[in-house]
Amino acid sequence: MKRFSIVTFLTLCVVMAYTITAYSQVPPTFNFQGRLVDKNDHPVVTSVDITVEIFDVASGGSPLHSETLNITPDNGYFNVVLGTNPSNPITNINGKKTLWYQLSFGSIKQPRKAFDAVPYALGAQDALDAEHAEYAD
Repeated sequence: MKRFSIVTFLTLCVVMAYTITAYSQVPPTFNFQGRLVDKNDHPVVTSVDITVEIFDVASGGSPLHSETLNITPDNGYFNVVLGTNPSNPITNINGKKTLWYQLSFGSIKQPRKAFDAVPYALGAQDALDAEHAEYAD
C-alpha cells in the first residue's frame, strides 16, 4: 500500500510539472483568419488551396515561413492555425521586427499586409521592459 502511494505521488508530481511547463510556454502556432473573394468580388465557397507566406520586409525578400493549406471557406470566411505541421514548424520568427503576410490562392496573389500585435506579443513587451523577474525557472 505504501509503495502504491509513493508511485501515485511521484506520477502526480511528474504530470503536474509537465502541465505547468506546457502551460507557461508560448505556443509555436498562431491563428490566421480571412475572407476569400474571387476576381469578381464573390465569396469563395468551394475547397481551395491557400498559401500563407510570412515576410520580414514589405516587398521583395524570401518568406520566413510558408504554408499551403486546403480549406473550404464559409461564405468566403476561413480560420486556420499556422505552424501545426511538425515537418514545417514556425521556427525563425522572433517578434523583433514588423512582419507581413501574403495570401495566395488560385491565380490570385494578394498584396502584403503587416501583422498587428497579439496578446502574447504585448505581454512580451512588458517582459522586455522589466527591471527584474517575478517568476523564473
